[in-house]
Amino acid sequence: MRLIVKHVVQTKAGTYTYRRRVPKGVCEVLGKTEIKKALGKSQSQALKHYQSFHREVERLLKSAQRAAASKTVAPRTEYEVHREALRRLQDIGFDEIKGFGLGDDEDEDLHREVVSDSIADQYPIDPNTGGPAIDNAVATQQLKILRSAGRVSVRYQFTDAVNHYIEEKVRGTHNEHRKITQRNHVASLVTDALGRDPFIDDISREDAREVRDYMLSDRGISGSSAQRYLNDIRAIMNFAL
Repeated sequence: MRLIVKHVVQTKAGTYTYRRRVPKGVCEVLGKTEIKKALGKSQSQALKHYQSFHREVERLLKSAQRAAASKTVAPRTEYEVHREALRRLQDIGFDEIKGFGLGDDEDEDLHREVVSDSIADQYPIDPNTGGPAIDNAVATQQLKILRSAGRVSVRYQFTDAVNHYIEEKVRGTHNEHRKITQRNHVASLVTDALGRDPFIDDISREDAREVRDYMLSDRGISGSSAQRYLNDIRAIMNFAL
């Protein structure tokens, strides 16, 4: 007897698979055009797994539809990658502390699994590991967040601190444009002086002296201007810490 259930098909091998096309406007959010999962080898196995999986897919698609208009940014630093990964998950109802907030641990785990599969399934299988060969930093971080029981630790670079400082302390204030230009100039001075975008927890007193000497000697910046820039750097560092 043929099993007739919405979105369930029987393969040539006789097994049952859940297959569902992702609506066109939602494909970008989920990163795939189809949701697919094996439900079992028999009708009874398929029916047993169908309801819970179908319910989670419905919830996932509704959340993704609300997020379909979200724009994607091109992250650069480890922190920016994390923020973009978290933003994409937040678009479909995820919270860094509460998860999807489903209450029951089994429901929460199942929904995380469905979302993880929807991300991983868009990548080819690595023959050496048997897992997905993911070459996208944001997708990798999304999976790391979903599989973690708590907050995922990420390292913070100086330009991250500058951007975050601008968002929290400068936006909407008097002379906003001038202040943003000055903070971005400070970021350039630090990265040019050190030849890298340093991690906050790696910046040393020697680095600070190098930045000071670079401004005074290499760039010919006056002592008063250099002091003003150093004050900006201190404020940004204190905010980051």
